[in-house]
Amino acid sequence: MSRPDLVLASGSAIRAAILKGAGLDFRVQKPAVDEDEIKREMAGEDLEEIAMALAVRKALAVRAPGALVIGSDQIMEFEGRAFDKPKSMEEARDRLLDMQGKAHTLINAVAVAKDGAVIYRRLDRPKLV
Repeated sequence: MSRPDLVLASGSAIRAAILKGAGLDFRVQKPAVDEDEIKREMAGEDLEEIAMALAVRKALAVRAPGALVIGSDQIMEFEGRAFDKPKSMEEARDRLLDMQGKAHTLINAVAVAKDGAVIYRRLDRPKLV
C-alpha cells in the first residue's frame, strides 16, 4: 500500500524546512486564505480558536484529491495581547527588547485534511522566556 501524497498548505519557508528536516516527501501549495480577514471576523474570540480556524481553513483551501493536506498557524501571546509577525526590523528589535526576560506563549495549531474533511487537529501552547 502506497503512502498518500503530502501537501503543505503554506508559503512559509520555515514550515517547509521543518518537514524536510523530518525527512518527509511533500509538495508546497500556498492556500488562498486571507488571514487578516479571518482575524477581523474573529476579533474578540479566544486566540486558540483563531489559530485553529486559520489552520483548518488553510488545510481545506488546498484541493489535492487523495492527499493529506497540512495547514498550520501560530499566534504569539504576550502580556494578554496577540502579535503578528513584525513588519520591520525596527519593530522586531523593539518587540524583543520589550519581551526580554519575560514569558510569552506561542499558540500553535495544526490541521490535516483529506478530500475536504479535517481528519486531525492539534493545539499546543508552549510558554517561552
